[in-house]
Amino acid sequence: MSYLVMARKYRPMGFEEVVDQKHVTTTLVNAINSKRIAHAYLFSGPRGTGKTTVARILAKALNCDKGPTSEPCNLCSACQEINAGRSIDVFEMDAASKSRVEDIRELIIEGVKYAPVRGKYKVYIIDEVQMLSDSAFDALLKTIEEPPANVVFIFATTSPQDVPPTILSRCQRFDFKRIPFNDVVETINDISKKEDLEMEKEAVYTLARKADGSLRDCLSLLDQMIAYGGKKITKKIVDQTLGLVDQEVYFELTKIIKEKDSKKGLELLESLIDSGVDLPEFVLGLLDHLRNLLVAKAGGESEKLFDLSQHYIEKYKKEAEIFSETDLLRMIKIVADLNYTLKRTTEPRIHLEVALLKLIKMDSSVSLETLFKKLDQIGNKEEGVEYGLPEKKELSELKDRISEGNPEPEKDSNQTNQKNQNLSLENLKVGWTEVLSKVKEKKASLWSCLSQAEILSLDNGVLLLGFPNGNDFHKKQVEKKDNLKQIQEITSQIFQNDLRISFSLNDSPNNSIQKGPVFKKESIPQDIPGLKEILENLGGEIIDKKPI
Repeated sequence: MSYLVMARKYRPMGFEEVVDQKHVTTTLVNAINSKRIAHAYLFSGPRGTGKTTVARILAKALNCDKGPTSEPCNLCSACQEINAGRSIDVFEMDAASKSRVEDIRELIIEGVKYAPVRGKYKVYIIDEVQMLSDSAFDALLKTIEEPPANVVFIFATTSPQDVPPTILSRCQRFDFKRIPFNDVVETINDISKKEDLEMEKEAVYTLARKADGSLRDCLSLLDQMIAYGGKKITKKIVDQTLGLVDQEVYFELTKIIKEKDSKKGLELLESLIDSGVDLPEFVLGLLDHLRNLLVAKAGGESEKLFDLSQHYIEKYKKEAEIFSETDLLRMIKIVADLNYTLKRTTEPRIHLEVALLKLIKMDSSVSLETLFKKLDQIGNKEEGVEYGLPEKKELSELKDRISEGNPEPEKDSNQTNQKNQNLSLENLKVGWTEVLSKVKEKKASLWSCLSQAEILSLDNGVLLLGFPNGNDFHKKQVEKKDNLKQIQEITSQIFQNDLRISFSLNDSPNNSIQKGPVFKKESIPQDIPGLKEILENLGGEIIDKKPI
């Protein structure tokens, strides 16, 4: 007898042997025991999760000599014929190769007219049913809706969204899920014992991870490992056979990124390329590595979040301490973009080198809160930083002036108040035309906005201008930093007074006033060196003043 691959050798023979599809098998067993067998089923889910296997078990359960039974014997002629794929009452059809309406008419529509030859039911298993043509689906509709009492349809698909709703509504749907990592590991260990294999723990974990929830894929990979390494399978054999990069290489790479050593990074990449590593596979591994670091950093205590052994879980938790979550998210974004680019480029090495240098040269993220705290600490001589801030005595005097609402020295304030008293509202209205003319000469667009405003009041050196209701745009334009500065300069030049200008909407002057204390540019303490530059460079404004 020819060699039987493991995926077929260890295929489940009964519902109780199916791995981790309890929600499906329990429902089918109860349906059989209560004689509530549907005429059509749809099995959907990822590849290698047991859809066709459960379909065959259901066919045996219906046609077993003891049946219908939820525990087919696998000993009678009906069960053995179905296991061997030669039962004349169970028809398996691949819709990918027989998708035409003629195939459906010949194999199914004509065949359902006749009773089963040996068993109790005729069972039609159609794999990848989404590949049928539209006309083939249309031809099936009536047959599926009202089939003969001794006919059961079982459809299997990996893309249920491509199956027409008219077909879905006529079937009982069962969604098969990806087989969990730990269950795949357990299955590999059980088969290893039966096959007398000696497997390293890390080798088992790598195979289970590469299977990606597909037990069939996992057993196929195991067959490949046995063909390469015999009865003893190590992690090195698995990596070499599948073209994978050792996990330690990724840890070395993140160490290089943290140390910002471009030379070592390029040398490491060069050695990987020389060893024949598949670059897209390397990038996928790096993406998975960064994902594990992010999960560990985010506080993922559950081992279910890691498809890894306990040794590597602990190592990831320790390694994640050197990065912030924000940095890891940025790194994942760079590698994810690289993975997308590699699928469409003819020069993968160049893009990989550029992405690696981006990771190495990437600056650490700093939150605004941290930035502000550092700015607050500037000038602290005890920390060895001198920025020329005022001494404590000067700051104390400045605090008193701010609390009294007079950021400028008393002498200058009195002089300004005296000038403002000599300027009346009537004089302002008379001379306002000249202000508009000067503004128009310098900036016509600003003049078109400012000309919509009218003078409302003059109080303590503050000129209040009002815009008609609905002129929010004009108000926002004149309140811009550069525009307001230009208006104030022209106004001061014409009236020989240091006026402060404020704007509002006519219907409610308070509309433009924000909640909480707001301080205009003129109230910035001028005797704090560097404060003005900090506000301008960071695009900020003073929103509150607190005692120092």
